This record gives sequence, structure tokens and C-alpha cells, in this order.
Amino acid sequence: MKNLLKNPPKIGYALILLAVAFHFGLPIFQVISFPYTLLGIIVGGIGLLAALSTKKTFKKNRVALPPGSKSDKILLDGLFRYSRNPMYLGMVMFILGISTLLGSLTALFAPVIYFLIFNVKFIPMEERMMEEQFGKEFLDYKNKVRRWI
Repeated sequence: MKNLLKNPPKIGYALILLAVAFHFGLPIFQVISFPYTLLGIIVGGIGLLAALSTKKTFKKNRVALPPGSKSDKILLDGLFRYSRNPMYLGMVMFILGISTLLGSLTALFAPVIYFLIFNVKFIPMEERMMEEQFGKEFLDYKNKVRRWI
């Protein structure tokens, strides 16, 4: 469990599996019916594109991906112009898309859990590190760009 909490992609994959397991194992009831479940393809696709685009921005700028890694710069290009956490936002949207495709109430717990874990644990930790490292420059960025959207 400790290793899982240090690896955001693994948390995402685990929650996707959890959503599928809950959907088929404990399908309380469908809250989203066909054809509206197909909106999950759009939401999930946008989320996947956002995550992949952010990964490309990290790679282009030679910035480490794992949470807690020190960075030598604040990323201001790509989706970082609109969100301080576009990778996490993309993953929330991807998980929400899969949960929407499934359509059951229990499947929709997964994106909520992912959002809460990252909003409470990872993002505050990363933002404290960035504030310590970059000071006013990060605070200015933080004041201009929202945490999620």
C-alpha cells in the first residue's frame, strides 16, 4: 500500500480496477443510462490526451515526473498555462470517463476517491516543495493559474 501511495499512475489504475469491480460486483443501480454512458468516451479521451500532453511537456522540459521529485523550473507552457496539475486533472477525467461508460453509482466512487487523494495528499505536498524552492515565482504562478481548471 505504501508503494501505491507514492505512484500516481498506479493509484489511477487501481481505482479503474476498483470501479470495474464495484460496477460488476456491487451494482447498486445505474445512474447513467445508454446512450449517455457514451459521453464517457469523450470525457475519458480528453483526460487521456491531457495526461499524455502533460507527459510530453515534462519530457520536453526535462522535468522529473514522480511526485516529490525536485524540479529545476516551474513549467509554464502547455496545459500548465491553464492548470497547475494537468496530469492529475487528465487522470481524474480518464477515470471519470471510464466510470461514466460503466454508468453505475458504485463506479462513480473511483474518480471522487482519486480527486480527494490528490487534492489532500499529493498536491499540497508538491506545492509546499515548489514554494520552498521557488518562493515568489511559484506564488505568482499559483495566483495566476488555478489548481485544477
